[in-house]
Parts: sequence; C-alpha cells; structure tokens
Amino acid sequence: MTGLLPVGENRIDQAWGDSSNTNPTPFPPLFGTAFGGPSSQSDQTTQKDPLLKYPSQGHVFVSDPSQCQSFAYSSDPPNSGAMTHEWIPQPQTPLKDISNCTIVHVLSKGNVLLFVNPKKLDPETLKAIDRLKGPPKPPSAFLSQEQIGYAVLVITTEKYKDPILLAAWRRLLPLSTWDQIIVNGFISNHLGNPHRGE
Repeated sequence: MTGLLPVGENRIDQAWGDSSNTNPTPFPPLFGTAFGGPSSQSDQTTQKDPLLKYPSQGHVFVSDPSQCQSFAYSSDPPNSGAMTHEWIPQPQTPLKDISNCTIVHVLSKGNVLLFVNPKKLDPETLKAIDRLKGPPKPPSAFLSQEQIGYAVLVITTEKYKDPILLAAWRRLLPLSTWDQIIVNGFISNHLGNPHRGE
C-alpha cells in the first residue's frame, strides 16, 4: 500500500509512494547531489573549462608539405588549416615523424589524436592509454579506420607543457593527469564527426 499515513500509524512502508515492482524500503528516495543534481552548498571554486575551441582555418589542401611550414596555424598542435592527403601510418607514432599538414588532415576526417609524454606519466596511465588504442590491427585495417574518421592515434612527444593533450578538429584539451571519464567524453564528442560545433 502506498500513499499518506493514516493518523496515528507509523509505518514507514506506507510513507513513501513506490512505483517500482519491488517492496518499499525503509529508506527515503534519493534526489539531488546523490545523482549529480543541484547542491545547496555554494561552490567556492569556479573551475575553468579546459577545452580550448579555435576558429576554423578552413580545409586548405596543399600539394607540397613544405607549404605547411609557412602556414600560420592558430594552435600548436594545429587543428585546422593547411593539409596534405597524407595519413599517419600506425596507431602510435612519434611527433617528429609527422608533419603539421598530416595532423590537420587526420583531424579533418574526424579522428582524435592523443599527444602524450610517456616520461611524465605513471605506469597505470600508460596502461590505460594502451587499452585505449585497442588490440593490434593489420596496417590496412588501421588505415581504413583512419580514412573513415574513427581512429584514436597516440602521438608521443615531449613538446607540450601538459603530459596529455587531446586534439580533434578545432578542439584541444590539455590534461595534467589522466582522467578516463574526461578522455572518454572527449572521444565520444569528437570521434567520427570533425565538424561538430562549427
């Protein structure tokens, strides 16, 4: 029985309406902060959104990769602008082996790049990154995945201040520590859809 308590009765199982198919519990329903709802406490720290959004520099195809050296990209690593028709050959590659033109081309298709400095990361984070890459694939299968815009590529570098930097078309997300939820959210929002948010 659900509904209001008759006067003089003190039965907790009658106190709470219950729309489930289970027996009512003596515990009140949970709302608010238990499930991420509003809190009555004021937040003393306002956290800045770490996602960096850049204006589009277009899809500028060049025939010679040296032309990319003179292009004024609005970010480092670049996330739009001059590009060639080149691909990154494997799921984990050092940055020194990739031109800016190639980075932009891969991002323009909807892929996500994860720039990491392995020297600044703990073993657990490195394992999480390996899991993110998934099982090894033949080069042709990886290239197909990259060409349709559904590849997550790990680029090793010591170039950037933050040990982890996620890149998508017109978006960069620097991270000082690994946060699987944030990484998954970034990948879910940008993988396969390069022009979301334009």
